[in-house]
Amino acid sequence: MVQSFPRTLRSLEVDPGRRWIWLLPMGGLVLCAWIAWALFARVGVLATSEAGRVVRAGGTHGIESALDGRLVRVAVELDSKVKVGDVLFELDTADLELERLAQAERALGLTREIENGAAAVAQLELAGADSADADSAGRTAVKLAGEAREVELELARDDAARLERLEGSGIVTESDLARARAAVRLADNALAAARAEGVRVEAEQRLAGSDRRARLFESRRELERAQAELVAAISDRVRLDNAVEQRRVRATVDGRVAELAPLSVGEYVRAGESLGVILSAGKYLVEAGFAPRIALGRVRLDARGSLSLDGFPAAQYGTVSLRVERIAGEAREGRIHVELSVEGPVPAGLSLEHGLPGAVSVEVERVSPATLLLRTVGAALGLQPRPAELR
Repeated sequence: MVQSFPRTLRSLEVDPGRRWIWLLPMGGLVLCAWIAWALFARVGVLATSEAGRVVRAGGTHGIESALDGRLVRVAVELDSKVKVGDVLFELDTADLELERLAQAERALGLTREIENGAAAVAQLELAGADSADADSAGRTAVKLAGEAREVELELARDDAARLERLEGSGIVTESDLARARAAVRLADNALAAARAEGVRVEAEQRLAGSDRRARLFESRRELERAQAELVAAISDRVRLDNAVEQRRVRATVDGRVAELAPLSVGEYVRAGESLGVILSAGKYLVEAGFAPRIALGRVRLDARGSLSLDGFPAAQYGTVSLRVERIAGEAREGRIHVELSVEGPVPAGLSLEHGLPGAVSVEVERVSPATLLLRTVGAALGLQPRPAELR
């Protein structure tokens, strides 16, 4: 073994070119593989924005009063969770409460007046119905009495005519004939009196009916007046309730109180003055602004992206996966606004909060490395703009 090793060294010294022959095929294979990768592989081209930030889907909502007033209650604290309709602040409503109390007493009095008026109307209507029955009965009695007097008159006239026919026979005396004629006159007078009584009864019934109708009309008018005043009182009560409600500042969205003005009970608040900010409880989104030459026509809906938060190195904490949801059609302040949703779980160690800044990268296309190389050469020669970042 000791002698064979020196012979091997001498053989290599005799033919030094042979030791590189086996490297040629290997180099060719590597070159072919690299050329194939450069031509056929696909890598992502990223458009990057340093102006990205985390936001809530519903955004922020200001807290402000609709009216001027003195603060009597602060019902919320900084960072507390609120729901839609929760009372956050209350302004002084003492003057309105006194007016509401007066309106309530007025409404109560009108309600009682309406109840009494309705009872009076019902009594008058019932009395009118009873009077109508009595009047009908009275008219019937008068009619029957008149018919009876007509029958009596007809009988008296028949008796008088019969006696007059027998006057010359000596059977009927003068006194009998006189009595018969007197009976006719009495029956005629009785019929006239019955007819006059009928006229009197009808007149009295009409007068009584007119009086009842007048009293019923007046009662109904008073009832309608009280009802109209009650409606007005209820409208005033609703107006006062709305005025009281306007002095209560309520939450307009579900969320968390992110900002709160340093106010205390007794301070005077102006209408429209900012009292705080509610951060919506919606899901987290990422907003980013891209240069129009990079974003227009390149950043597309559903394109994948990533967020690297400032202060959290991506090598240590990783990045947040994103997907493009909305793209603005026009530039604002020289940038195209893009909104991205968070895809999948957030890496451990990261906690999304509203307003966190970071860099957003969005894949705009996938091209071969050879294409990127040509673009880089073209940019170096000034033939085209420098390409977007290669992922």
